[in-house]
Amino acid sequence: MQYSLGMSFKKVLISCLGIATSVIIFCSATSVSAQHKTLDDLGKTILASLKAQDSLQFFELALPVEGVFSIFEKQFASEMTKEDKANAEVNLKINYPKSISLNYGMTFINLLMKIDINEINLDKATFEQVEVPDAKDIPNMVGVYAALDHETYKHFTFYAYKFMDHWYLINHLVSISETNAFEMRKMMNDIQLDEAEDGFLIMNGAFAIVHENASNLNILSCLEEYPLSFGVKKIHYADKNNPESYVEGAWEYNYFVDSDDKHAGLVSFDYKYTVSDNKILFRYSNFKHSQEDTEFSSIGILPLLPNEKVLATFTTMQYEEILEEILFNMRTGIKSRQRLMNSCLK
Repeated sequence: MQYSLGMSFKKVLISCLGIATSVIIFCSATSVSAQHKTLDDLGKTILASLKAQDSLQFFELALPVEGVFSIFEKQFASEMTKEDKANAEVNLKINYPKSISLNYGMTFINLLMKIDINEINLDKATFEQVEVPDAKDIPNMVGVYAALDHETYKHFTFYAYKFMDHWYLINHLVSISETNAFEMRKMMNDIQLDEAEDGFLIMNGAFAIVHENASNLNILSCLEEYPLSFGVKKIHYADKNNPESYVEGAWEYNYFVDSDDKHAGLVSFDYKYTVSDNKILFRYSNFKHSQEDTEFSSIGILPLLPNEKVLATFTTMQYEEILEEILFNMRTGIKSRQRLMNSCLK
């Protein structure tokens, strides 16, 4: 049995509205947006802004304020009063044009540095629309992909949104990367909390190793190296008694509830990474809550679904917050390990 966090896990904060939403949009530095009839035109304008090192041209590709509010309205209209809606619209129209988008800015700077340092040629990039899992939550949003002619950085990706018959960037997630960012995001979305036979929380899965010829010895050596070695307790190399090559360890995180206002204690967990056919099989288990210096009681081993012991300490919403953060931390850790593993094995 899997536990899907659905929309609640995806919510992010739009700072110019000051309210939570599931749409991944960030405030632009300008209220004037460039218009593009096709995705290819949008992609070529992104490349032109990078070649010209023109950040203003890049910012102008952001979805205009009217488009932002239209998405927000579709997502939350049923949950808002007329007064809430009017206030949100006023706040957005006031703040959106004034806000300087640190997210778009950092993306632009990082792209320029990556292109310059690695001598990436963007001239032959051609853009195509691809399916992305996020699209089911936001109609009219698509992924756009271009293959790059480069030995290492082969993938150019971004998210686009069609508004009033024109295409715009819906967020700052414009990427030039070694691995396909859409495939990586799909892998992350596929990672879910699961339930063991005894009802307790577990997480199982696998991630690929890009370097297919890497030996188990090299892979385990990379798993042992910093910064992947947090909490490592045992490393086993395959032998005649046990054919598995694996790393075992444990770690813990602090957790908070009530929108991060209240410390809820520590959750520790065990992990195991097993090398198998150019993949790392991962297993997280024994998620154990301890109260530390908080007002809450220790629960011990966490179940997937809240039981009487959980509900004697946390509300259902508070426990969902903890599960959301556990899932976020595990996904983030797995993504980091995959990236660092591939870098280590070069």
